[in-house]
Amino acid sequence: MSGSAPGTGVPEGRPEAGRVTGHVLGPVELAGPKGVLRPSAGKQRVLLGGLLLHAGRVVSTDELIEWLWAQTPPPTAKETLYVYLMRLRKLMQDQVGGAARLRTVPGGFRLDLPPGALDLSAYRTAVAEARRSEEDGDTTAAVDRFRAAEELWRGPALADVPSDRLQRDEVVLLTEEKNRAVEDRIELELHLGRHTALLGELRALTARYPLRERLWVLLMRALHQDGRRAEALDCYLQVRTLLLDTYGLEPGEELRGMQRHILRGGVPGPAGPGAALDPAWQIQCQLPSPPPVFVGRSDETGALAAALTPTETPGVPVALVSGPPGIGKSALAVRVAHQLRDHFPDGQWYVQLDDLAPGEHIGDLLRLSGAAPESIPASLPARAAALRARLAGRRVLLLLEDATQLDQIRPLLPSTPGCAFLVTCRRVIAGLPGAEQVRLDVLDAPDAERMFAAVAGRRAAEDRESARRIVELCGGLPLALSIAGARLVARPDTTLAAFAHRLARRKWRLDALEVDSLRLRAAVRAAYVRLTPAAQNAFRLIGLLPSNVIPSWVLSALIGPPDDEGVAEQLLRASLLNAEPDPRTGESRYRVHELLLAYAEELATAEPAAQSVEALRRLLGAFLQIAEARHPDLRPRLPLPPDDAPADQVLPQDRARRLADPRAWGPAERELAGHVIERAHRLGRPRQAARLCHLLHLTPPCFNDGSDAARRDEDGAADDRAPHPKRPGEPRATGWLLMRAARAQLERGAVAAAARSARHAWKVFTEEGELRGSAAAARLLRQIHMTL
Repeated sequence: MSGSAPGTGVPEGRPEAGRVTGHVLGPVELAGPKGVLRPSAGKQRVLLGGLLLHAGRVVSTDELIEWLWAQTPPPTAKETLYVYLMRLRKLMQDQVGGAARLRTVPGGFRLDLPPGALDLSAYRTAVAEARRSEEDGDTTAAVDRFRAAEELWRGPALADVPSDRLQRDEVVLLTEEKNRAVEDRIELELHLGRHTALLGELRALTARYPLRERLWVLLMRALHQDGRRAEALDCYLQVRTLLLDTYGLEPGEELRGMQRHILRGGVPGPAGPGAALDPAWQIQCQLPSPPPVFVGRSDETGALAAALTPTETPGVPVALVSGPPGIGKSALAVRVAHQLRDHFPDGQWYVQLDDLAPGEHIGDLLRLSGAAPESIPASLPARAAALRARLAGRRVLLLLEDATQLDQIRPLLPSTPGCAFLVTCRRVIAGLPGAEQVRLDVLDAPDAERMFAAVAGRRAAEDRESARRIVELCGGLPLALSIAGARLVARPDTTLAAFAHRLARRKWRLDALEVDSLRLRAAVRAAYVRLTPAAQNAFRLIGLLPSNVIPSWVLSALIGPPDDEGVAEQLLRASLLNAEPDPRTGESRYRVHELLLAYAEELATAEPAAQSVEALRRLLGAFLQIAEARHPDLRPRLPLPPDDAPADQVLPQDRARRLADPRAWGPAERELAGHVIERAHRLGRPRQAARLCHLLHLTPPCFNDGSDAARRDEDGAADDRAPHPKRPGEPRATGWLLMRAARAQLERGAVAAAARSARHAWKVFTEEGELRGSAAAARLLRQIHMTL
């Protein structure tokens, strides 16, 4: 028996012309030239469904584990996950084929599909076309496109995916997205006078979703247009009884407004925008509770209050608060909004911006303000105009949270004096002339200590030294201080000293800064995932560096041309980097908060080695360019073979010559040079490491200062029997690095360590037949023994 896959027009099991198609709007399946993959194993359906839903995006290992096991993963979760992924990849190759690829990428895994292959993408495209037709005034075409979009649904989203995490976090959102589109389509059909044909569908929908008040509003309106006022009012009684019996709540303003409209004898029939305007105004304070602990920020509080307090000047005051993750943007904005409530007697509105379109938020605000639901236009321009008209002559404070772009803000802006607009931003947003820009920085030490003490309680006063160390390790970041204090309150068995010790280890720091739903890592990740792929890559590469002070040329070398400046700008606007002028070089110098650097290091650790090696190769090449520009007459004693050579011309030559000035080098540059030398040696490029040591007169940091060797000498275990360091790469270059280390150790008085390094160098040279090196090592050994 043959047929078509529902909503696709594609024969069951045989994709049209070998096209790859993925389906999540119903049971999960992936079809291609070889057939259709419908995994029988539940875990495989979880992975396929989740990856299809996130097609083209990187999904981390941790997120995949959450899909499969929620909060109780087995001890071997990662290993088991990799087995599942390997099997899924094999199933795709055998049963699907075509352009569907499950790839291992930096940061996790990604399922790549051809453009337009996913039914969810096709659905959203059709809905977007429907809304454009609606905005253009072609209601009939809009309804047709909405219906075409609905036909792509073959059942509930991810219908056969047994994952609590995906069902709770993803399916709920998809169902809400579908229901909103269905409601919008029904409203348009009511405008076209199709109320009679819609009654059966609306009764079925209100039975399936009895708590969706908008569906009841549409059913009442359809009955009213059909001349059945009594039944429409009976619907109101039904839903009111349901809400009172179940939750003790009265119906919302939409339902009450429709009831009033029917009782007043409003004209039944198709209604255009404004046909049933209800001028009632609802005064509301929607602000979240003010933060229980708030310390410092007096200058910023004063600046925001002064900017937002109504004056006689024309225009609407606007203030934008930005800063890095966890810096306390929301806490400051909510506190200021509460302080200004008396200046805005007509209401204080709050909008948590998310992935919804601005028109959806405007519709919610209009309904909450008391506007009749049927008076709210459909298109974004019309809704924005209705909001401006609604706010005209009133004093309302609007607080918007987590804006990422100007297009989220502009449609909600009032147009007449009296109102004020306060926005917290995940990134610096320009384009609003006259707006007060408040950029938050970390708390200074006294305020940070006061905040930690306020959260941690008396224990902070009992161990002041450890408390100060914890505050220092939190870097003045308010969210980190709050989490640290809350964690100590939750764990009275943990001493402040023990917690400080755990925080001191960078690899444990983010794990330590988690308590209940407060997680610093999640706050940083929320900013990271909104970056472009190029900016995400740059942020990960910063995790390869040892210091949070980054000269601009170092970032340029890590990223590579031609996008280094544009990527740095993205990181600055996302508040993941701060910039300051460097008078020594005339260039910028970047700073990244230590806790953000810890997250970047986590990401860098998860990167494929090849990408990190290439970035470090570029950075080493830049250092060699600068060093050789400083000493152009020094020829390398160890010529570099082609496969060991640094990247050529990483920096423009004029820039390298300018940076070669010794005055352009400070502790940060020298620390970074030592780190690069060490990494180069470990990555099998000892010739380059030796060359850079020679040019910059540095001690190779890849060999310790001798303390460990000295202890072994005292124990009688470090003598000529000790093997030389097992370093990858060119042995002769390793020998010269050991020689430089021996000389530096001798100068510092670490004689035993110097002797050990020189002996190892002599062994390396002897084994390699390097006579000149053997002689030099022997002379150095004699010199060392003369000092004993």
